Amino acid sequence: KIKALVIEAVHSETAAVDIFDAVAQHDPGREVFLREAIGRCRFYFILNQFRRRMDPLLGEKMTSVCNRHFYSQFHFLGKVTYDERVSDTVVERTLFSMQYPDTATSADLASIVDQLTRKKTVTERLCEVS
Repeated sequence: KIKALVIEAVHSETAAVDIFDAVAQHDPGREVFLREAIGRCRFYFILNQFRRRMDPLLGEKMTSVCNRHFYSQFHFLGKVTYDERVSDTVVERTLFSMQYPDTATSADLASIVDQLTRKKTVTERLCEVS
């Protein structure tokens, strides 16, 4: 029954909470395991082609909603400002940040790369475990 619900969820608008409810109803012990396993997952996301007229707090708002409803940890890495020259560099097979290093888009990309590649302190690593 649970497997069928998960398969159905892929092809419909079944919410994650519906799957948790089904597991809780049919196998309560597995619900705790499932919540803990999913809770250990971390998701990182980026808003691409971000335009000026968009809400500057959109990423933080999305993080808040996702963390509240999806039983996992979501982290917003940042936005990448829209720049029409990106498509030109793709066609030319050149690196945008090398060709246009002083743009907002390049600064956004550098910030995201820094977050993904920086070394973590001992405290940060310990906090991840808990």
